[in-house]
Amino acid sequence: MKEHGILKKSLTLQNLANCAVILAALALTTQSVVGLYPKLRPQTSTYYAIGSRVAETRDLTFHGSPQTLLLVTASNCHFCIASAAFHARLASAMHAVGGRVVGVTHEDPIVNKAFLGSEGITVDSVISDVASKVEIRGTPSLILVDRDGKVSNRWTGKLSDAKENDVLAAIKNGSKT
Repeated sequence: MKEHGILKKSLTLQNLANCAVILAALALTTQSVVGLYPKLRPQTSTYYAIGSRVAETRDLTFHGSPQTLLLVTASNCHFCIASAAFHARLASAMHAVGGRVVGVTHEDPIVNKAFLGSEGITVDSVISDVASKVEIRGTPSLILVDRDGKVSNRWTGKLSDAKENDVLAAIKNGSKT
């Protein structure tokens, strides 16, 4: 009987040790994945805060027009597809006031440009978020930037009709709403 009790305790300790090894492996894997994919790190609330600046790169400049709208989309994004008619109106409104519309995407820019074109959304260019170092926190996102690269407003997700009107007003007024 004593052997059975010792064996039972041994199995329990072995199970605990196995669980500890598995938990340690999961913790290390999580740290490795977050290290390799920084977009998986916990997000802060300063994501393109109004008044902050978006850095210019070879593919992304702001000084050429009074306003630039960064239109962040993906061709496989349900809310991007649902927002396409609004984004087409928005792009037209931006161009009507002399602004630029730059598509930003995490997918191949050629694929994204074809998607935007098929939805009737006219953009001046489409750039990769990685190459341009533009942070993407969700699609669709709209980031309104002045000629100095300063964020005047931003919106994320499928917008209500009232919010869509706010965005259009911000574009027409050249100010935040």
